[in-house]
Amino acid sequence: MPKRVWSPERVTEEIRELSRQGVDLRHGAVQQEQKRLVSAAIRYFGSWRAAVEAAGVDYDSLRKTSEEQRLQKIGKWSHERILEEIRELQSRGEDLRAVMVKNKFPSLFSAAVSPRYFGNWRKALEAAGIDYDSLLQKSPRGRPRRTEVWHTGLILDMIRSLKDAGESLDADQISLRHPRLLRLATSRLGSWHAAVDMALNPPSSR
Repeated sequence: MPKRVWSPERVTEEIRELSRQGVDLRHGAVQQEQKRLVSAAIRYFGSWRAAVEAAGVDYDSLRKTSEEQRLQKIGKWSHERILEEIRELQSRGEDLRAVMVKNKFPSLFSAAVSPRYFGNWRKALEAAGIDYDSLLQKSPRGRPRRTEVWHTGLILDMIRSLKDAGESLDADQISLRHPRLLRLATSRLGSWHAAVDMALNPPSSR
């Protein structure tokens, strides 16, 4: 059997065919069955997402549809199901800060923080074996947040993450657990109270 010769055209053709067959085109799913296709796609297009989009497939829509289908398969939530989903997101390199999960995976977040299960996001992560404090100090790619520019939006996102995780926003508690956040919030927004008010009560919600 002749060896398959890859080209950019062949890659996009294969992706379109998989799409027509209704195959899950998320990177992890295709990698398991079509390693050579994924490798060729990355070689020619720089990333799997870029290759999929070059084939005329909306990758964001694809991920959303796949996520909805996956959640439908889960059915009823349980402690075990929630932990399984959290570990799955971790293995995919998703940002597990509360504010991000709440926006991207609302069904999982709502189940995890409900009194019936874990009560707040921090407890759910800890039950999954994830240290939430160290998570807050890292970017989605695992680099320390110290390398990032602490603009106002990031500060407000951090405050919301702490709130969603069930942490106390009392200034004394924050000074012990997150002194850098307290210092920067006070410096940029005038006071910790003002920063918390701005984070939890944005102008659009007033």
